[in-house]
Amino acid sequence: MFHPQQDRPDAPSGTDAPRSGLTGIVLDAPLQAVIDAATTRDGAQAIAALIEDADIRPHGVDTAFTLHIARHGRDDITLESRGQGGVVLHACTVPGGPLRQPLRDYALMVEGFQDALRDANPMRIQAIDAGRRMLHTQGAETLSQSLAGQIALSAHSARNLFTLFFSLTRNPK
Repeated sequence: MFHPQQDRPDAPSGTDAPRSGLTGIVLDAPLQAVIDAATTRDGAQAIAALIEDADIRPHGVDTAFTLHIARHGRDDITLESRGQGGVVLHACTVPGGPLRQPLRDYALMVEGFQDALRDANPMRIQAIDAGRRMLHTQGAETLSQSLAGQIALSAHSARNLFTLFFSLTRNPK
């Protein structure tokens, strides 16, 4: 489990005051293995950013919660907001279908960006990076639309959640 105060080396000590909202993220075992084995510096950074400044509000949840993320079926991701003692406060499934194409397109752009970095052509790097950022934003918007009515989240949190989903769909190399 990832907790903001425990997992941040720069976190001030003695900040045990209860807080509302997202307090941690738990990945189910198969997804944890992907994060551990894959490229996923980006995934770990997305988790840290989601916890640090998350603006995620599951419908009807007004207390502290931990977000449990699990794969459901082939492409779907289940998000459970759990309160104290692991009680499920809210659950929803993010359908993989609408995200499949944005994730594929983004993967191609990331690969192209990495290739451009190796070539060290500044114009190519800038062009691909602009396209990558645009696809990232579109993917985050698609994710927000998929969660509409179930989980409200800021554009920044949607981008971080999209980054996490992208990391979870990558194959370890």
